[in-house]
Amino acid sequence: GALAWDACDGDISSAINIDTSDMDVNAVGFYTVVYTVTDGADNAAEAATRIVEVVDTAAPVIFLLGDAEVFLECGFEAYQLPGALAWDACDGVISDDVIVDESDVDVDAVGLYTATYNVSDSAGNAAGEKTRLVTVQDTTGPEITLHGDPTVALLYGVDTYDEAGATAWDACDGDVSAAIVIDAAEVNTNAVGSYTVTYDVQVSTGNATQETRSVIVYEALGVQPLDDITLAEGAYYAWRVTTSDGAGEISCQWQRFDGGDYVNVVDGTVGAGVYAGTTTDTLTFDPFTEQMAGMYRVEASDMVDNVYSEPAEVIFEEPAIPATSLLGLLVLASVSALGGAAVLRRRG
Repeated sequence: GALAWDACDGDISSAINIDTSDMDVNAVGFYTVVYTVTDGADNAAEAATRIVEVVDTAAPVIFLLGDAEVFLECGFEAYQLPGALAWDACDGVISDDVIVDESDVDVDAVGLYTATYNVSDSAGNAAGEKTRLVTVQDTTGPEITLHGDPTVALLYGVDTYDEAGATAWDACDGDVSAAIVIDAAEVNTNAVGSYTVTYDVQVSTGNATQETRSVIVYEALGVQPLDDITLAEGAYYAWRVTTSDGAGEISCQWQRFDGGDYVNVVDGTVGAGVYAGTTTDTLTFDPFTEQMAGMYRVEASDMVDNVYSEPAEVIFEEPAIPATSLLGLLVLASVSALGGAAVLRRRG
């Protein structure tokens, strides 16, 4: 403020005009405030001035975006910074000036790390440093990859078991193949059966993984011969094939000779007849019709071989002639013969 006195008017402080138009309290610098006054006779006093310095001594403030503590899986994730905001009373938003230092973070090694956030305003005032804790953890087990097939079939008394091996990789420890423990002690190639080979590996953080390989010791798949069958029109018949031994699950496919080769029989209708069970061990005629007659065989398959049964024939049974019809045919044949004789006699 200011005071003004006039010899005639006395105290005219209330008439003082204060000009602060040069002031900007949001910008550091030196500014001039001008004070003027006029008495009742319009005599103007000499202007008085005040120099005002705007200074910035307040530090900016940093606000972290996201969580103040982040958990990352070792080896799987790059550290994605959520970022931060910064504000200064004089400069306003200065988020783009925030300096982030994450050089301490190693996502390929288990541990506790710190990322720092710092910023200064244009006056050189530094904000209080903000930190984000980054925990790199390893909760995922290593991965084992088997070499060769996961299921191995060995012919009893002929084949031997040869270990194909495996590799192992861990996101944190890298290649840990050398640490794999293989146990194939259960496999006995001199006894038919199913066996398991185990592969175990453990990494530095204690995470462990097991993989297995199945070993099947088998005798060769066999198919018993089919018997020929004779069926009448409209008959129902379930024709069964018997298989033996083999490796793993056994499947069957019935086939019929079409004049050039054997082709697969499929479920469905053939004329007035119906096939069912064409991919099982039992082929059903329900019912049978003459078009189904012919030579058949079965293709049996396991995980190793395909074998075929000896072909067998389905014979169509001609319908029997009733006795009354047979007598009529005999009479007709006799009459025809006599008529022929009579003709011959007439010709003689």
